[in-house]
Formats: sequence, structure tokens, C-alpha cells
Amino acid sequence: MAYATRPVRPTFTLSDVFGPEPVFNPRASFRRYGWLPPEASVLDSFTGGFLPAAGATPTICFAGVATGAGLDLLAEAGLPQADTLLTYTSQAEYYQRLADAIASGRPIVVQHVHRLPEIPASSYWVARDLLAYLNNKGNLADLVPAEALPPRRLVDVEELRTQADRPLVVKAVSDRTSGGGGAVIVARSPDDLRQAARKFAGCRRVVVEEFLDFREDFCLNFVVTLDGRIHYLGAGEQVVTASGEYQGNWFERDRRPPDEAIELSREIVRRAVERGYRGFAGFDAGVLPDGRVKVFDLNFRTNGSTKALLFGQGVQEAFGAPPAARLVGLHGTGTFSEMCRAAREALRRGIFVPLGTCDPTVFPGRAGSPAVSGLVLGESRGDVLANLQHLADHGLASSVSAAPASLAEPSLLRRAA
Repeated sequence: MAYATRPVRPTFTLSDVFGPEPVFNPRASFRRYGWLPPEASVLDSFTGGFLPAAGATPTICFAGVATGAGLDLLAEAGLPQADTLLTYTSQAEYYQRLADAIASGRPIVVQHVHRLPEIPASSYWVARDLLAYLNNKGNLADLVPAEALPPRRLVDVEELRTQADRPLVVKAVSDRTSGGGGAVIVARSPDDLRQAARKFAGCRRVVVEEFLDFREDFCLNFVVTLDGRIHYLGAGEQVVTASGEYQGNWFERDRRPPDEAIELSREIVRRAVERGYRGFAGFDAGVLPDGRVKVFDLNFRTNGSTKALLFGQGVQEAFGAPPAARLVGLHGTGTFSEMCRAAREALRRGIFVPLGTCDPTVFPGRAGSPAVSGLVLGESRGDVLANLQHLADHGLASSVSAAPASLAEPSLLRRAA
């Protein structure tokens, strides 16, 4: 496998989808509005996921994801540079970026719904109420064809303590934003049900679903352009811990979801388009041992796997069509400069393609490990895992086990429905 031989271009840029006029804002509110990871540094790091795909669309992002060294690393990988980055280094600067966009009259493409005083409803590129409705887990039955729904029911939060003592999946019913499994609890015991009742006490109702042991679990990605056309971007096989923590995706040349999953997901997008939705969407679909497909989560925004799918074809062409890849988040064990140097060496070996970086210390008073996300390449899953071990040995650690026993990762394919 060789170092990249040509520029790596995305299938779509943000400006292809939204045009150059709106401002793209991938960050959730600083004011804890929703069910998201509690660490502000994590939410800041997420703002760098789509810089190489921004095109002419101005993008709000944390300055730590747009450092000179980090952008140079992406450029060396053949990734394009964004035209306009609206960076912030503090909470106050973030809200100033929003205020500037609102004052200019530019609509804001919001990935996570904010409180109304933060972003007025008139400034949303997609209507705020529509975004909240589409992403509310209580509305799954309105959008997913009946045959693809997991067994589920809506119950009052107080009723959780009386549910049967068997594996269940509890989901918040809320118009507030969610992500990273924050609005989901896998309950295997009465203690888990009590924890869910406490966590979701602010919701009047919750969804209770049967826990399904999927054979495969995919995130299917789509984009709807301004003209209402639906484009299927592809899918990544999800890697999720038994507790529901997302740990990236597998991408393999000869592995794809069943046609039924693709058509079911396309129908979900069509129903959203009829309501006025435009933009990115990703749906979690599981394949049961008998081959039936169930769609258990809808995200009307960019997803973790979206950036890998946007650049997938470009990576294939530039890096000699590697048949297997794993999207991962890695943490440098030293300084940000040392992390970039290790990532550059892996890039030149042709085993890693960086898609984003983050130096958390750019935020005043904040500590933390430098991070880089990207694709680990290989001829097979085993080869990819060996390359992950090589990265770990050279200062780029991950939460992914590289031991041969983890090759199939059966425990991680069990996804909460």
C-alpha cells in the first residue's frame, strides 16, 4: 500500500448540500441542552469532523481543530481546505460567532437544536420544530415503516420501576438534542431501570424497546440536496460496546447492508423530505439472525460515519483501493506536535488517513490529550487491527483492542435496539 498518490476529494461538500450562504454549526449548546457527552472538550472536538468537506460553506469550529499543524497534516493527506473557518477559543467567542451569523441574516445549519434564546427559530436553515420532531426518539413509528420497527412502547417515566426484569432499551422522549448514546440506557437489572428513571426524570415519557441481539449493525447515510433529491452515501458497520458506546465503524469493499435495509432507509428519508427536510441523515439498522431488518435510531444530521463515507471513494483511489478500513478516534500520548508527527509517519506508510485533529489546550485553562480521527487501512480486518497496534506502539492510542481474539468482535456487534 502506498502513500496517497492524488488529492482526496469528498463525494459532496457542505456547499454542494447547503450552498455557500448558510453558516454550518456542528456544535451543541454550551448550556447543556440535551442528552450528549458531558465533557465540553468532546463536543468541541466534534466541530472538526467536516472541515475538509466544508467547501465554500462558512463553518463554526473550535480553534483547536483548526491549528496550523493540524490543517497541514490534513493537507498532506490530500484533503481539501475549507474556505472560511469561524473559530472560537472560549464559550463567549462561540456565542459571538452565532450572534454575528444571526446579525448578518445568514441562516444557520444546526446539527444540535439549541435553546430558543441562543438561536432564534427564524435563523434555522431547517426549521427548528422539524429538526426537533425528526430527532425525537418517540416519533420513530411516524417515520419508520411498521415492518422495520423494533418491538417498542411508550410509557410514563414512573412506570420504569415496574418493568419486567429482562434486557430492555430505554430511550428518552424529548425534543432536545441527543448523541453518543446519551439518551439511551440498556437496562439488564432493576438497578438499571432505576438509573434510567433518575436520568430521564425530566421527560414525561420514555420509549421501552425489546433488546435485540443483531447479527450485524449498520449506519446508513444519506444526503438530501436543495432540489429534494435523495442520495445514498453508503454505510459503515458500527462498533458499539455492550453498554451502547459508539467506537467507530468498519468499512469493507465487499460488505454492505441488505438491500432491504437500504430501501427501508430511503423510505424514511422520503417521509422526512415530504416534511421539508434537507441535509444529511444517518439511520441505525440491525440485521437479526433470521435476516429481518430493524431500524432503531434516526439521526437527521451528520453522523460519525458520514465523513468516512464522503471521502471513501477518494481514499480508495488515492491509497491503492485498500479493501478494509476502520474509522477510529486516536489520542496522542505526548504533545500535539508529537501526535501530528506520529500520524504523519503512519500516513506516509499508507496505513492511516487523518480526517480531523484536535488540540484541546487551545481552550484557555483546559488540559487534555491531543486527538486525531481517521481511517486505519489494511488488506483485512486482521491487518487493520495489526496496524492499530502499530499506531499504539508509536504514540497513537485508541480504545479498540488489537488482539487477534477481537477480530470478529461479537460482543461489540450486539447493539441495543
